[in-house]
Amino acid sequence: MLRACPSIIRVFALFLAALASERNSFAAPEGAALPPEKAGESEADSWFQLQTPHFLLCSHVSEKTTRDFADDLENFRETLARLFPRLVAKSPVPVMVYLFKDPIDFQPFRRRVQGAPIEDRGYFHAGAEGNYLTVADASGPGARRVIRHEYAHFFLHNNFARIPLWLDEGMADFLSGFRVSEQGVEIGVPILEHLAWLSTHAQAPPSHIFRFSQEALKSDAPGERAAFYAQSWALVHCLIHGQPASLGLLSDFVRRLGRGEGTDRALQETYGKSGKELERASGRYTVKSEFRPMLVDRAASGPALPAAIRALGPAGAFHRLGCLLLQHGPNRAGDAERYFREGMEKDPSFSGNRWGLGRVELMAGRKAEALSQFSMASSLRPEDAAGLYLFADLLSSLPGSEIPETLLSQVGKDMQGAPRTVLLERQLLHRAIAVDPEFAPALALLGSSYLTAGGDRSEGIACLEKALDIEPTNTRAAVDLVGLYSVEGKPDQAAKVVEALQDRNIDPEILDILHKAVDEGKQECTDSTRPTGTVQVPGAESWAGTSLKSVEDLVADPAMRRAVQERYESIMEMPTEFWGEVVLNQAVDLANHSEYRAAIKLLEGLLPRATKPKLAEATKSTLARVKQDAQGCQAPKP
Repeated sequence: MLRACPSIIRVFALFLAALASERNSFAAPEGAALPPEKAGESEADSWFQLQTPHFLLCSHVSEKTTRDFADDLENFRETLARLFPRLVAKSPVPVMVYLFKDPIDFQPFRRRVQGAPIEDRGYFHAGAEGNYLTVADASGPGARRVIRHEYAHFFLHNNFARIPLWLDEGMADFLSGFRVSEQGVEIGVPILEHLAWLSTHAQAPPSHIFRFSQEALKSDAPGERAAFYAQSWALVHCLIHGQPASLGLLSDFVRRLGRGEGTDRALQETYGKSGKELERASGRYTVKSEFRPMLVDRAASGPALPAAIRALGPAGAFHRLGCLLLQHGPNRAGDAERYFREGMEKDPSFSGNRWGLGRVELMAGRKAEALSQFSMASSLRPEDAAGLYLFADLLSSLPGSEIPETLLSQVGKDMQGAPRTVLLERQLLHRAIAVDPEFAPALALLGSSYLTAGGDRSEGIACLEKALDIEPTNTRAAVDLVGLYSVEGKPDQAAKVVEALQDRNIDPEILDILHKAVDEGKQECTDSTRPTGTVQVPGAESWAGTSLKSVEDLVADPAMRRAVQERYESIMEMPTEFWGEVVLNQAVDLANHSEYRAAIKLLEGLLPRATKPKLAEATKSTLARVKQDAQGCQAPKP
């Protein structure tokens, strides 16, 4: 009898332990946030929102301050779009900006580490249904630079999947130095606190800054954070040196790093400088105080803002603030729930707080309760794109037997064979897109449904193309689009999708997998035994089932082949949220029986779809170990 390779077993055991830790139920921490109602009715009443073409500002400060922020942000976004014409300035989800009147007002909404609040001036959080930016003291000094810094992070991350920490922070600081003057729009305006640090401290070699990690940044050792931010900003300023043309070089530099080139080689190829030469150049640049801003144009073209201010009212304020708390994860879900329930008491007909309660239940893993809340919310007003998307996403993770007939009866039959559950999901996603035509998660989920179920695949392709246009780093949408092009017999179009990803610093291993998928599609199109455009994925089959089916012929051991077939037959009875773990488990089992080719194919198919961080990490490390063992690990004799 064959014994498992210990290395694979250890990897999977660690993964299961990590997965278990992710599923702990939430509990409200000490110092829970109290709804603004507890501080008096006027607190809840005084929040209002301002909608601009690209931002939704939720404000607790004056209308003038709010309009000034909105005008500044729209000008800043427009400037970034002009500076980086090849990059995407669209947001895949709404960008919500929270303006608090002072640090005390902000205190209940601060991020926490081990229960203690972090004393920061604001933060950015990318959520599945929205991007959240906060300012702790909107009337205080430097508040606009704080929000520009956080928005610059979003802009960079939406275009590049991976950016070195020093470049990420240095660029965000450089871009946040923005002002509109009589001469025009300037960017890279000197930051006084960085200049003060640089004038009183010796700079570390760039190699030290290049190696700085997120862990070191969070440790907050005395002076470490200030040193890192100041020197990262100085390095970026030196590379750009006040010349707009240098920004194109910087984008090329980021792409080279993303393709796996070392920093020294990327510097040499892009700028003709080694790390040592950059160190000397940066030193000279700092000594001469050459931190000149960059003039973008001679005329500021501040976009006119629509008059879209309205009071949120108590129910609306509770909803918006509850959503912000929910971004902090399960430990703050109890706080968020109190806000949503207070809002429900104020106005039961307002949909937002009902959607919020559904999200709390979903975060706690109570899917039946979440389904009930979402069902009630979907019949209320106003329509909520994020809520409708989450409702559809939840339905896609449930077996058909767990979806009430009262919901399924809302849809008829589809002549092309799509199950009623899928039709209901599509109905909800169409409603979400009607509310927000550029809500990328809904577009991507709607598009992917045409890969795993029946229907007009041209609609699926159109949805996925639009989702990628808005969010070019969305590898899940890219994988599904490649799949749809392949089953349509259009491998050249699939190849273009992969080619576009190469400029976005996608993990090279994921790119390799997508290239293989394109090559297989081309081969199938030339196979005379199969007509071009034949659907390889049965109407109700999952991507996980398709992956398992595709490796059967690679498995030599009859017992293991039967195990794969049994897993294939059972996959549709499982919630979709577990498909990734099921495929990983099967791959580990195959590798433990020396069925390396089948294991590698399963893992390569899973990697681009592993959206949960721990699953992605486990998949990547397992794939590397299996490839290593395939080359050198021989199974012990019985």
